[in-house]
Amino acid sequence: MKEKYFFDTIKKRGEGYLIDYRPFYTNNFASLTLTFIKYYEKEEMARIAEKELLNWVKEYPITTSVTLYDEFNNIINVKDFPSDGLLWWINPNTKQTYSTWETKDRPNYSIENFKEVWDKLFKDISFRTLSQIKKK
Repeated sequence: MKEKYFFDTIKKRGEGYLIDYRPFYTNNFASLTLTFIKYYEKEEMARIAEKELLNWVKEYPITTSVTLYDEFNNIINVKDFPSDGLLWWINPNTKQTYSTWETKDRPNYSIENFKEVWDKLFKDISFRTLSQIKKK
């Protein structure tokens, strides 16, 4: 049985918002959470989310979902249509990159085999194995 890994969350601060980046091993994608602690119009929040997403996928080019929250931990929908947030991915066949806010535009294929590349992709992020956690 393959070992399970738990990565540390990277926490940073933007201008008026907090950033949490969470690499995942078992879910085949990373999660980027932006918590707005300053008021922004929805269009500006969307622009900030798109900019932050591009910064993170340059460093860690893996499927990444972005969710926006307000300071009270309520999800913010910045679009006028139902959305699960922003998603960025690489098409495994064409190697083209895509991003979308719309749930209907999300890929229905297996995005990538993250389990085979995580150790190279996240080499600078600390992690613990399930065995290490159980020992403590």
